[in-house]
Amino acid sequence: MLNEVENYLLVLEHLRGQVRDLLVKFSAESLDWRPLEGTGDLATNSPAALVTHLAGSENFLIAHVIGGRPIQRDREEEFRTKGVEVAELLRRLSAGTGMAEEILSPLTPAQLEESRKWLTGSGTVRRCILHAISHYAAHLGHMQLTYQLWVDQVGKVQLASNPDRIAAGRETSTEGRGKKGK
Repeated sequence: MLNEVENYLLVLEHLRGQVRDLLVKFSAESLDWRPLEGTGDLATNSPAALVTHLAGSENFLIAHVIGGRPIQRDREEEFRTKGVEVAELLRRLSAGTGMAEEILSPLTPAQLEESRKWLTGSGTVRRCILHAISHYAAHLGHMQLTYQLWVDQVGKVQLASNPDRIAAGRETSTEGRGKKGK
């Protein structure tokens, strides 16, 4: 395997790992929560929808665009994902590991320079891999912000019901007012 491809696979797995680590922090309720409801540019997606979309996108870009395999994908349905348990989301995410390695590992330098077209662009196989990586990173950031907003919202609910108990990372008692939590 080319060192370049090995590094792409390591980065993809590192990003998948960060998504997995974050995903298990979400409660069942928060998996379907969207910080901003609605449609259009200002709408946001739930963590469950983002994970489903990442899995679908990786399968599309790597298996279909690069590997030439036929796939079944409903991109719009990915964003309507609701009521899916963490275990199933983790399974969807993990499916990309073996598939990416199988398709990318045998690539040669000449194959990395071959042209491909996909929904939002075109370029070399190398560019398509880099697009998959940047796509993961962007949606990981969205999930991280969603988690922070969820924790903040839950913290405010807890604070309103019990002023002496504040969300993680903040004060933990009235004695500690003004000090960071431990």
